[in-house]
Amino acid sequence: MAYDKDNLISKLNDLLTLNYDAEKGFIEAGNHVNQKDLVQWFNANATTRRNFQHELKAHIIALGGEPSEGTSFTGELHRIWMDWKTYLPGSKTTDMFDECLRGENKALEDYQEIMNEVNTPVATSAMLNKQVGEINNNIKSLKTLEKMFVPAGA
Repeated sequence: MAYDKDNLISKLNDLLTLNYDAEKGFIEAGNHVNQKDLVQWFNANATTRRNFQHELKAHIIALGGEPSEGTSFTGELHRIWMDWKTYLPGSKTTDMFDECLRGENKALEDYQEIMNEVNTPVATSAMLNKQVGEINNNIKSLKTLEKMFVPAGA
């Protein structure tokens, strides 16, 4: 199946930027929780997103493109919002779970949209499907961890 190489590179760069944002977001979330297990979990997910970045960069370069660098303005705003929420009364842990779930669901939407709109080479499609699977698993883990670490009614 034929694909528009320039469009594909652009869309992969969008995902690359999304993963820069996600990495920083997970680090930020880990900085705002007190439980050692959660800090480690958030940091592990930041590492996963860094690995996603390397995979995306390799595909962009293989297609003859130039990988984007850096986070997005909206990602920066989201992290500022996460920081700000920690100063409000209530559970910091609950807020971090809520914001991470929001980010993961948005990431899933972005991946799905690109996968539905853009024809991709088989190797690129396999990489994207693998990353979507990991994001789906992450959403499930976030929901499970939230039940474990956030008191009912918090």
